[in-house]
Amino acid sequence: MRHQCIVSIILTCALGTPIAPAQGSPSAGALPQSAIGGNSGNVQVKSVVKVFLKNEAPGYSIAYDYNFPDRTSVWVKDLGIVPAKGSFRYISNDSLLEFRDGPDGKVLASVPLKETVIVAAQPPVLGLPDETSFPEDFQAFTWDSRLSFQEQANSVLNKAFRYHPRRDKEVTLLKTTFTPLPTPTVAAGVTAQIALLLSFPFDADSTKYSLHVQTLVMEGRTHSDKFQPTSNPIILRSADDFVRSLIDQMKAGKE
Repeated sequence: MRHQCIVSIILTCALGTPIAPAQGSPSAGALPQSAIGGNSGNVQVKSVVKVFLKNEAPGYSIAYDYNFPDRTSVWVKDLGIVPAKGSFRYISNDSLLEFRDGPDGKVLASVPLKETVIVAAQPPVLGLPDETSFPEDFQAFTWDSRLSFQEQANSVLNKAFRYHPRRDKEVTLLKTTFTPLPTPTVAAGVTAQIALLLSFPFDADSTKYSLHVQTLVMEGRTHSDKFQPTSNPIILRSADDFVRSLIDQMKAGKE
């Protein structure tokens, strides 16, 4: 059964910061959509803002809520299996948000992604590194929580990053933008930034999975926007501590 769409107006934030009237205006006819259909589900897209990724590839910063009360889980492209009710905010390359009952299953809801705000100036460029830029070494963490990894990662990562999800066979990968790395003991004038590549799940058994985290750590100087890969042991230890703190926050989320 096809799903009817109901359009509602919600003014939101682009990339986590309020859109001022002088920066842009609502796109004509491109208002946030709600999809309600015969599968007892509701999807409300709150924000769709065009951005440019590396090499000026277009993308969208999207935010949405959804609820399928008659189900325990749903399948979302690029995220995989997620709880049947939730909220997500991430960077997408797609023009359609689709929910299914499984990887190749029935479509539960489908919502076209149309820009809710058009920025008057050129859309922002997000510093998403290439996956090949990340060192092959990774930190492995046991995910023995009953919480959804995707849901918890979305909540924690959006506090410091923007992230881009994708699926690679049975694995969900979350690649982040760069964020400043706290380095309280490093020499004066030295700065650092970090980007993450999270991959989940690995090594599945009946009770737990393994989460792999790769880090791209860059060193810079104050009053300069140039960064380069670092081998500074103080910065690298700070990066390890930063990652462990993020994973602890994900595991400690509300059930």
